[in-house]
Amino acid sequence: FAWLWLLPEQLEAFADSLGAVLVFLSNIYFMSQVSYFAPDAELQPLLHTWSLAVEEQYYLLFPLILLLSHRFGRGTMIAVTLGLAIGSLALNLVGNGLNAERNFFFSPSRFWELGAGSLCALLLPSHGRLRNGALALVGLALILGAVLLYDDQLGIAGYFTILPVAGTVLVILFCRPDTLAGRILSHSAPVGIGLVSYSAYLVHQPLFAFARIRSPGEPSALLIWGLCLVTLAMAWLIWRFVEQPFRGARPRALGNRRGFTLVFGSAAAGLMVVGVTVSVLDGLPGRVEARYAGDIGSNAFFQTMRQRYSTCEARTIRDAAPQHEGQARCFQSHEGRPVTVALIGDSHAEHLFPGLAEALPDEVVAVYLQNTVPLLQEPRMAVIYDGLSRMESLKVVIFAMHWPRRFVQFDDPDGFETGLKATLTYLQGLGVKVLVVDDLPWFASEPASCKYEIFPGSVKYCTTERIDARVAAGLYGPILERLAPETGVQIVPARQAFCEDGRCSMVRDGVMQFRDSNHLSVAGSERLGGIVAGHVREDLP
Repeated sequence: FAWLWLLPEQLEAFADSLGAVLVFLSNIYFMSQVSYFAPDAELQPLLHTWSLAVEEQYYLLFPLILLLSHRFGRGTMIAVTLGLAIGSLALNLVGNGLNAERNFFFSPSRFWELGAGSLCALLLPSHGRLRNGALALVGLALILGAVLLYDDQLGIAGYFTILPVAGTVLVILFCRPDTLAGRILSHSAPVGIGLVSYSAYLVHQPLFAFARIRSPGEPSALLIWGLCLVTLAMAWLIWRFVEQPFRGARPRALGNRRGFTLVFGSAAAGLMVVGVTVSVLDGLPGRVEARYAGDIGSNAFFQTMRQRYSTCEARTIRDAAPQHEGQARCFQSHEGRPVTVALIGDSHAEHLFPGLAEALPDEVVAVYLQNTVPLLQEPRMAVIYDGLSRMESLKVVIFAMHWPRRFVQFDDPDGFETGLKATLTYLQGLGVKVLVVDDLPWFASEPASCKYEIFPGSVKYCTTERIDARVAAGLYGPILERLAPETGVQIVPARQAFCEDGRCSMVRDGVMQFRDSNHLSVAGSERLGGIVAGHVREDLP
């Protein structure tokens, strides 16, 4: 399916992750791929193997710790394990504050969860399974609460992960068969799910990832439930015909160690050769044919930015800016001249820059951004707003952001309106012209599925928008309409550059305008930049 359905860049990444899986380093690989422009987790077929790598690394390290501490007695082993688990949890919580996305995959930050299980294993031989029905039921409730109440809005694993881990510890230590929790867990339904759970974990992510890759929009609820049933069916087959033959003191399949090593060593080596070959050949682009011209992906965009423009000269802003491949994402169109037009916001301000710079060759255009809600009250934006107040040459400020994403991220419509009003009022107080660029369509599929002829009738992948983005637009849109006359700013509609008759497309005149689902390519920037430049020129000397 990867060969048939993945585009060159996707297949190359898949091959890289396959090689990492084989040596139990996939968590390190996925940690290295974390960036603002990384593909969604739902589109990476082997992403789930990060946890298997963390487990394997723990299983290699922890026995060495036991070997060193067991000679001092069980009490010392328990104390050392507890200390390491607490240290790992502390590292996890600190790391979440520094870089939550990378910290998610960092083995020492996740060892505490496995350490909790090790503590249970060390305690049970000494005390046996304790009977406390109330604590066992509390533990079961904590686990079920995490299943039913946690969602992707909680962000990266952190404090809230403690609850299901604690619940699991309580169940292991206090749940005996004659307790209520024990009777619930002994029912055939949870027992059956438990038996196939490992195999279900192995197959679920590829199934759902390939379904999303193949679908032009979010898969329907019917498809999702169907995939759940397929996952369980495949898990049972693997449990019955793969897991079971390998279990027991005398396994029925490849019980001979030499045969086992030969078969699986050869399979792993073969997969590694395939993975390295596909990666070296850049995902074999000859498999697919381009339907449209134009670059996609962020690398081409940032290469153009570095080649055409200089790094911004506002040092405090430059030093605080996010980076791409070690270079600050802070640019200006002419070196050594004072800035007259400033683009501020997040990456949706940044992707306007090359087009605006080309359309305003006599102005000095600069872009200043942070990957956050770019309101005045946001601490990371303070250096930008302070820098603007010191620019005596400044004539125009253009404010832009990924409106649906930031609106949902802020999670407080009234607070968002208040903060936006304060921000626009502050900018107006600088004595400059203020433009607010409304948002672009946010597509449900990635542009590679549009650009390349890989699925029949793939033109639909160029046009389908995300439903949640439309819902958010219906909420923040009225806020913009109210604040424009109140603050005196001018709203520049952006959708009209890529939408006609209610239908939006990634393509204009046979050229890709988007480099991912919601960011413009250089071609798209030049199209929209010309429109924004027209508003900039109004009333300027």
